[in-house]
Amino acid sequence: MRRAIILLIAPLIALLFSNVSMFTYAKEYTAQIGFSQQEHTVPLNNTFEVSIMLLQTDIPLGALQFEVHYPQDLLLFEGYNVTTSIPVLCEMNYLQPGKINIGMIVNVNMTDGALTSGELLRLKFTATSLGNGTMQLIPVDASDVTTNITVALYGTNATIRVIPLRPLPGYGTPTDPDGDGLYEDLNGNGRVDFNDVVLLFQYMEFIQQNWPVSVVDFNGNGRLDFNDIVVFFQTEL
Repeated sequence: MRRAIILLIAPLIALLFSNVSMFTYAKEYTAQIGFSQQEHTVPLNNTFEVSIMLLQTDIPLGALQFEVHYPQDLLLFEGYNVTTSIPVLCEMNYLQPGKINIGMIVNVNMTDGALTSGELLRLKFTATSLGNGTMQLIPVDASDVTTNITVALYGTNATIRVIPLRPLPGYGTPTDPDGDGLYEDLNGNGRVDFNDVVLLFQYMEFIQQNWPVSVVDFNGNGRLDFNDIVVFFQTEL
């Protein structure tokens, strides 16, 4: 009797072990999007860009969807620019103040590539009021490029600080005449002239201590140095 039972269940045991994958849970793929800067300190009325990055993904992505929530009492959304090198179709809805819905799909008619890492796009804002706030990346959905495997998407936050730009001693309030985020009118007289170049040289230490360096970083190296004065003179006058 015992031998008969063993002979009966042996094939069942062999079948179970041969299909052990039926007990294995499917792998969860993850991806993370984020801001290139975790903090933006911008002067009042300054126009600036916020860069959104694909920071990490376990599998090449063919599509992703997310929301950007921003403090509408501090910022006015001005537009966007897709910067990824992979051809994508980008759909954006920003009819609701303080919220931007973004969908990106790889254009398979133009490339056999996929989204793996790097900058996705830049959003442009103008600082309209003084204060502090938070910008949030809210993940909605993501999938791979071939089999539409769902990917768990995670987002991050960034701090926004809008500050008054302190005038140089004895001069008016600096302005950004062309709205490019760089303050060329340092003396506040409403135009760009040679005196602005002189003031940038004379007040380098004051500016470093009291202004966000980004507003006078004319060479784009992330700091204020003598080359900024040269570039300012060569490109703005």
